[in-house]
Amino acid sequence: KYLASSHQYTSCKSDADKVVVFERGDCVFVFNWNPTQSFSDYRIGCRDKCDYKLVLSSDNPEFGGYSNLWTYTAPTYSAEDYAFNGRPASFLAYL
Repeated sequence: KYLASSHQYTSCKSDADKVVVFERGDCVFVFNWNPTQSFSDYRIGCRDKCDYKLVLSSDNPEFGGYSNLWTYTAPTYSAEDYAFNGRPASFLAYL
């Protein structure tokens, strides 16, 4: 469904943080490529004010991660009416 969607938007390309955020369809993809730093309460801009769920995390133990951000225990991320990075809504997440 998201691969065939015409909606796509890149809201963050941070060289300093080494973070990339983009939307495709109804999904928001967030990548932290920083090899030494995690981020608490990182604001993610998004199109829709709704709930988002973590569905893939390289921090899962089956991928060699430390379970700091585990798909089985991650909270739901609720976007709010707070415009950020050119998007009408946003939410806070641990990266």
